[in-house]
Amino acid sequence: MPESYHSRPQPVRYPTELGQALRTVRKAKGMTQAELGALSGIRAHHISMIETGTTKPTASTIFELLAALDLDCVLTQRGHPLGGPPLSIEGIFTEDDDDFPTSFRKARGTVDPDIDL
Repeated sequence: MPESYHSRPQPVRYPTELGQALRTVRKAKGMTQAELGALSGIRAHHISMIETGTTKPTASTIFELLAALDLDCVLTQRGHPLGGPPLSIEGIFTEDDDDFPTSFRKARGTVDPDIDL
């Protein structure tokens, strides 16, 4: 299988990048869109549209395709080397980070619930 598919994870941040990545893996596995469709339950025409970026798939469609391609979805923090340990959603942010969701801070009790944010 090509090195770009199997040995070097690549970030996917946009639907078009996802489609390109899925196509790369599908072709590396020697599968047609019809074969992937039969395994995933997704129509070949819809797979084509996902691969070309002409449609934005739902999360359930993405996970069906990933399962059919024997792939996992791993979340990592941007800017960190790929292939590092996966993070939980709480591990992506720190409480000192401006991007740390207020709802997490409220849930942890680190924000006064009476203060209107």
